[in-house]
Amino acid sequence: MHGRPAGTVMTVAFELDGQAFIALYGGPMLKFNEAISFQINCETQEEVDYYWEKLSEGGYGKAQQCGWLKDRYGVSW
Repeated sequence: MHGRPAGTVMTVAFELDGQAFIALYGGPMLKFNEAISFQINCETQEEVDYYWEKLSEGGYGKAQQCGWLKDRYGVSW
């Protein structure tokens, strides 16, 4: 049905810091978009600055403002 070789991974379930995720292979016809973004809850400004620096490195400069950024892979945070 999906045209992929037998044994090809189509979905992956994983957990990050207690949050469950499921990733689905959508094939080349489903392009990545901004329908989802990730959020990191921080306790201090220093923690915000740390993640901002790491995630924005190599990212899209025009999309890095007002507490929102797009990383080098095009993922919104």
